[in-house]
Amino acid sequence: MKVLLKYMFKNILEKKFRTLIVLVSIMISGALFFASNEISDTMVKISTERLRQYVGTSDLVIRPNDQSPAPYFDPAQAEAYEDTEYVIGGLEDRAQYLENRQSHSFSLLGLDAADMERMNPVTLTEPAAGMPGFMGQKIVVSQRTADTFGFAKGDAVSLTIHDKAYSFEVYGIAKPDAMFREDGGTMFAWMPKSALDSIVEAKGDVNVAFIKLNASGALDDTLESLADTYDGYLVSEAVSAEEIEDQVGAIADSFLLMTVIVSLLSMFIINSSVKVIVFERLPILGTFRSVGATKRTTSLLLLAESAVYGIFGGVLGCLLGIGILYIMASVLSPDGTSGMLIEIKPYRLLLAFAMAVILPVLASLFPVLKAARTPLKDIMLKTGTSDSPGPKNNMLRGVLGLLLLAAALIVPPYLTRDLALPLGITLAVGAFAGVMLVTPLLLKGFSRLLETFIGGVAGNEAVLAVKNLKDNKNTLNNITLLSIAIATLLMINIIGNGVVVEMTNFYSTTPQYDVMARAAKMDSAFVDKVEALDGVKDVLPVYQANSIVVTDSGGGIGLLEGADPDRFLDYWTYEMTDDSAVLIDKVQDGRQILLSNMLRDKFSAEIGDELMLELKNGSINYTVAGFIDTPRNSGNYAIISEANLKADMGSDYFGQLFIKTEPGVDPEAVVKTFQTDFADHQPLAQSLNKIAELDAKNSEQQFTILKGFSVLALMISVLSVVNNLVINFIQRKRSLAMFRSVGMSKRQIVKMVMVEAGVGGMLGSLTGIAGGVVLISVVPYILKALDQRVVIHYSAEVFLYTFVAGVLVTVIASLVPASKSSQLNIIESIKVD
Repeated sequence: MKVLLKYMFKNILEKKFRTLIVLVSIMISGALFFASNEISDTMVKISTERLRQYVGTSDLVIRPNDQSPAPYFDPAQAEAYEDTEYVIGGLEDRAQYLENRQSHSFSLLGLDAADMERMNPVTLTEPAAGMPGFMGQKIVVSQRTADTFGFAKGDAVSLTIHDKAYSFEVYGIAKPDAMFREDGGTMFAWMPKSALDSIVEAKGDVNVAFIKLNASGALDDTLESLADTYDGYLVSEAVSAEEIEDQVGAIADSFLLMTVIVSLLSMFIINSSVKVIVFERLPILGTFRSVGATKRTTSLLLLAESAVYGIFGGVLGCLLGIGILYIMASVLSPDGTSGMLIEIKPYRLLLAFAMAVILPVLASLFPVLKAARTPLKDIMLKTGTSDSPGPKNNMLRGVLGLLLLAAALIVPPYLTRDLALPLGITLAVGAFAGVMLVTPLLLKGFSRLLETFIGGVAGNEAVLAVKNLKDNKNTLNNITLLSIAIATLLMINIIGNGVVVEMTNFYSTTPQYDVMARAAKMDSAFVDKVEALDGVKDVLPVYQANSIVVTDSGGGIGLLEGADPDRFLDYWTYEMTDDSAVLIDKVQDGRQILLSNMLRDKFSAEIGDELMLELKNGSINYTVAGFIDTPRNSGNYAIISEANLKADMGSDYFGQLFIKTEPGVDPEAVVKTFQTDFADHQPLAQSLNKIAELDAKNSEQQFTILKGFSVLALMISVLSVVNNLVINFIQRKRSLAMFRSVGMSKRQIVKMVMVEAGVGGMLGSLTGIAGGVVLISVVPYILKALDQRVVIHYSAEVFLYTFVAGVLVTVIASLVPASKSSQLNIIESIKVD
């Protein structure tokens, strides 16, 4: 046994490049397996931290809304609840800061230092225990704000609150954490509660209360009880599970799908490498068996070698996985501080390590068992050791591959929502298997076709090159590897391109306004004031409701909007199942609703179906009148009549304003005017261009990482292609020398090798593109099951770049073996056997 183990380690160290290929494949698979599993928890934590940056550790928040009897309330009644750990009352307001004649809006929070430390600790760049002297008109601002305006500790800053200017001293600069983890949108300023109280004259009352429950507190029961106590005020969860799920979405599932793809690719690479290893080792293994070693011993030796690769690859994969997780989290976190939120779970590292060990052992199992079944006589005489399937098996495999590809194309549209995710992923994996099984038949057919005309185009060397492609296992492996990598790359880029095109199309055709704005207590008189602003041409006020529960549906409506029958279509141009004007008029008659296509699929709804909506004034049935094809609010969108939304939600104030500007007026100027003139109403406004820019950025984040996954798949494929080409050269040294001995020049040899590479690259790219198209037909149904709206927009440029990339990768990888083939020593090479 000692001799066998020594032989195993010696061979591992001798075949350095092949060892590197196998280790890299295992390492990347293990790393992606770990990162894609861990990213779900990390994304939940990032989203939770982002949502909690303002509310800290609190569980419930009480605020006034447009229907509240007074703008301030007494938190004492909440403090009387025994199941609370703390009830912290504060004051919220808005302020304006004027710089170079431009007004900048600040969100103010008045909170005592001790309460902030308990609820949501802030870290200053110059820490001071207990924050002594934090009283009177002093403020804390973020590092980003200080850098933007040049603030320093001790500076005097003039803020306008309710049309009156007040001078504040900058008490400190906060690090980008807690409420000061700003993303460039809202700027915060924290001041003592008493200072803001004296300005707004709250007389000890508050307009926000943060509540944390103790261990015995039941969230739902306490929320319901507080809602009764503070009737007319908004009592809500500080951060709900639904909000977190909305932010995390299908990211983790998408990453897991890519991990499955990369793992399958790695198994194929390892399987191919082990086949070569077994083929090379058969003579030595035969010698071992001839002197007493059993089939079981030699098989265990080969499996042990695979396990050694797995152990080292697993360790490296875990280390790489932590790095990939950090990068993924940093890309998905807008402030780049997510690295501090990563929490490595040891059991997931162990799972990734176990997967890395099991993967090569499983991939090695079939070639090892086949070698064990090879008779000793055949091993010693070097007969019967080919692993190439016969013509009949090739045909059966090809038919099976075509069936798998056909299933991936035909079945998805007929899958129910419940089956779309598990069966969709199964069909996607089956499509990859189909590409692998069909490739040998395509190679033979493609080669025979080329043989008929390539001689007249590229000479006899090209004819030889095409003949060499047939039944060449290494070439077949290269084409298969390239096909899978190209299919993955194409799928990610086409879907990503579809998201970009759909977003661009939406913002260029659907919204017909220039500025979107909102503020507190927007009634008709408020709208009149907005219409009177400089640069404003027209304003459409709309009633809105968010997160509406649909009874017995297992879900809800993200955004429900009320449509004005006369003006709504002047601001929105939607593609509907019938004439838009007809459907908007239709929802004015009784209680009817228009659903987005995504909600149609989510609720399995048809025209005429009834949905029971949980609205403020009770559970009310609405009849489905039609459907809207729109990505608005990620497709989670519905329309009812303005009158019904106002009545059923008891709304006295509008939820959103859509503003058209005068010709030639910069929408950003209107945004600034709105925020300045209505500073007392907690204004928030953005131009349409800014909204489009932010949406594009958010959409790009997920696909940036998925593109990274596909690049990793391409990278390990390229390494394996290089390895196979080198092996192919070594195995063909004698035949290449024979060509040289009968008169082929070095140039002709190089030409033949390069034509082989080019043709192989062309076939690999074409097969990969076909496989990618099949995958693209499956993935939208998987994403639809995850409530993700994807519309495919094919791009000729992406197809062309993908094809060229596949050919170039193979040709460039062939430069080394082509160079070596031209430098062969004919006599020495002919002797080799």
